[in-house]
Amino acid sequence: MPSGHHLVYFPPQVTLSELLPDGTDILHTPGEPFNRRLWAGGEITFPQLGAESSNLLLNGQRAVCVENIDNVDVHGSEGNEKILVTIDRRFTEVHEHEDETQIRARVASNGSEVLVEKRTLFFMRDLDLEQQIERDRRKSRFVKAPTNPDISYSMTPTKALLFRFSALTFNAHLIHLDPHYAQTTEGHQNILVHGPLTVVLMLSFLSSHLSKLGLRVKDIEYRNLAPLHVDEELRICAKAKQQTSGQWGVWIEGPQVYTYASGLERGAPRFALPGDFTVYLIFVCTVIMITAYWYLSARVFTKVALTHTWSQVNRGQIVTFYVIQIKAEYLPVCLLLLDVVSGGWPAAIMSMIGIFASHMYDFFTRLWPLFGGGRNYLKTPAFLHRLWGTRVREQRTRGLGPSAGSSSQASSGQSSARDDSIGSSWSMRGAGRRLGGN
Repeated sequence: MPSGHHLVYFPPQVTLSELLPDGTDILHTPGEPFNRRLWAGGEITFPQLGAESSNLLLNGQRAVCVENIDNVDVHGSEGNEKILVTIDRRFTEVHEHEDETQIRARVASNGSEVLVEKRTLFFMRDLDLEQQIERDRRKSRFVKAPTNPDISYSMTPTKALLFRFSALTFNAHLIHLDPHYAQTTEGHQNILVHGPLTVVLMLSFLSSHLSKLGLRVKDIEYRNLAPLHVDEELRICAKAKQQTSGQWGVWIEGPQVYTYASGLERGAPRFALPGDFTVYLIFVCTVIMITAYWYLSARVFTKVALTHTWSQVNRGQIVTFYVIQIKAEYLPVCLLLLDVVSGGWPAAIMSMIGIFASHMYDFFTRLWPLFGGGRNYLKTPAFLHRLWGTRVREQRTRGLGPSAGSSSQASSGQSSARDDSIGSSWSMRGAGRRLGGN
């Protein structure tokens, strides 16, 4: 069985009547009022090298997943609690004439499982109207890629892909299927890519590369830091860790450049006319090429320039930088500090050049004409207005700095329990699930 495919072969054994209103199952929910579920992360341990004979084989053998709720943690103050449910899942083959009791005893006594998975689910309260307004104000989240990858692959998850994965995994959660529910109830901009699907994508990508080197994935530990949305390009990345032999970092980058670029092109008053944003991109790329390409022999990176311009347009908006809340205008500074720590001064210089290009555009198009009495030489040519259509957006100005719309318009205790996911399917379908075969 390929790495990660166990997520398809062992879906939850629940009937339609056992689904909650949002489409999630009842197996792990703590109950009212914690109705909002998110996949927080987990880890998977695969068979050891040399233990191929113990792997789950798609040859018609029967296999079973023995699942237990390992731990339940309550975080946050009263009224704002978040519940983390940790689930332990162990997979093993089924021997002839074994029943559920015998399999559980065998797995518990001698560790005969061939695959072990731990997953963590987040359960939160429903949002009231005031919380929805606050959520909209704080909706932006920034997660910087840990490093430049050795290998990468780009793809765009479609609605068809998400539907098929939902069907294969018996996952009826509406945040993966219903755009209206995802937007109005959960507060997402579109339906979300499944957490398990991102795990399968990372495992498939890395396993394919490692197989060419005669290697394989032994285990993986992952966290979901920010949502990925349908129809938005993502990039699966991997890089060998130099300090620790045999370890790889693998991650998925969301469309941050697209997020900031589309936010500027569609919502920034300074780009109100068709073609204005195109002129901005041409100018920024030219400045970066002159200062970075010829001087530093570096490629043209526009992410920081876009981020800086976006942060100036959206002054005052609250964004999430990893786990801290900051104002949008401080985001470029945080990026610079992170670059110094993670990539040294060369990486920081590249970021500073992006900020410099953004400042130069602001100087020539706003500061110099407004305060210096100069002329704006970066006006959009008429042919670009005609090329991009006749869209005109209302422009608003103020004394200093760019105009911004309202932020809503910008884009301890512990307990444990045990759960049995085998249920009545054991008696109805026989011991375990048949893998492959006729």
